[in-house]
This record gives sequence, structure tokens and C-alpha cells, in this order.
Amino acid sequence: MSDEFSHKWEKVLNKLGGDFMDSSQSKSNEDLQKQILRSQTVIADLEKDMDNDAKLAQVKEELKKISGAYRDEINLERAKSYFCLWLLRSRGQDTG
Repeated sequence: MSDEFSHKWEKVLNKLGGDFMDSSQSKSNEDLQKQILRSQTVIADLEKDMDNDAKLAQVKEELKKISGAYRDEINLERAKSYFCLWLLRSRGQDTG
């Protein structure tokens, strides 16, 4: 386990969490455990709400339809590139 807190999550807390990191330093272990439970409960509730949001589901489905052709073409070109790299390497070519 790393001794440093993830920079990714630190950025989120600094941007959205106010003084959460500073105020949490003085909390007891029991209070930290309670905060974890509260946060996980909120996450579960939000994820459930997202799953039950008809408008969001409709938009996601529409986005899949619109972006599908792009994704398919990107995946095809990526596969071509990987195959060509594989062929070059199998022939002893340095692709470094």
C-alpha cells in the first residue's frame, strides 16, 4: 500500500470537498468508519437512482446508437494496427 493518498482523489476532494481532508485528520477511527459507511450508502443510493432514471437510460441508449459506428471503426483500426505490429515483431522487426 502506498504511503501517499491518490492524487486523483485528492483533486476531487480539493475541488468539491471543501476542507474535508483537513477536518478528517482529527477524526477518531470510529468517526472515519462512520464516514465510510455514510459515503458508501450515498453511492449505492445514487447508483440506484441512476439505474432507475428513465431519461438517463434513454440518453445512454441514444448515445450508444450515435457513437456505435465511431467506436466500431476505432476498434477496427486499432485491431489492424495491433495486428501489423504483431506481424512486424514476429518477423524480428524492432517496433520500439
